[in-house]
Amino acid sequence: MKKTYKKIAAFLAAALLILGVLAGCDKTTATETESPTVPTETDKPTDKPTETEAPTDSEKPTETEKPTETEPTTEPTTEPTTESTTEDDTPGKPVEYWFKREVQDAMERGIVTALDEKGRTVWTYKTNDIPMTELDRVFDVGLFSYGYVILAGGDVICLDADTGKGVWINKDGCGGGCSTIFDKDENIYINSYYMPLLMKIAPNGKTVYYVEDLEDYFRTTDMRWESEGVLKIYFESTIKGPGWVTFDASNGLAIEFKP
Repeated sequence: MKKTYKKIAAFLAAALLILGVLAGCDKTTATETESPTVPTETDKPTDKPTETEAPTDSEKPTETEKPTETEPTTEPTTEPTTESTTEDDTPGKPVEYWFKREVQDAMERGIVTALDEKGRTVWTYKTNDIPMTELDRVFDVGLFSYGYVILAGGDVICLDADTGKGVWINKDGCGGGCSTIFDKDENIYINSYYMPLLMKIAPNGKTVYYVEDLEDYFRTTDMRWESEGVLKIYFESTIKGPGWVTFDASNGLAIEFKP
């Protein structure tokens, strides 16, 4: 009985051995036939992203062309003039004259300013300071062919119109409150409130005649031309009230009285 069991156990062990061998053969065969294929380089995944091919010129989007500036078809008939940046500031020839009387600290003075056509100052002349009285003693007479003439403190002064330099001075004396007039030959006639009654100065600055006063006629107020060659001087008072006297302009002699 025991031998029988041993035979059966040996038979079973042999059977198990055979089954184990057979199972090992099947495993080896499966391994050889089902071995994985090695992926090619093209099949290998890459970390780098695939590069996109650059588009051809025909595929590139066309850039919008910038609008071209259109040049004017017609040119100006005259070219604009360009002023020099370094303008000459040298004043030109005087064309205008201004006279101003200034008063300060009981003194008065006259100032003459000559301007060119652009309004620039060409020259300036100032008189000496003159003590003030009840009457003005600084006046301008005006522009003549021989110069610009003013009265200052009893002197008659002629200035060169272009330079402002003195041409001549007449110091025969005229008082305050003067009125002046001239003739076609540019002789100047001066009448003062007090004295002289009538004074004539030639274009060269020389005194032609000098009439100090006229008896019974006082304080002149105005002087004007009565007719050609005849001057009329008006008086504030006479022995009979206000009046006037006419004079021969050539020699200063009285012609007619009123009253």
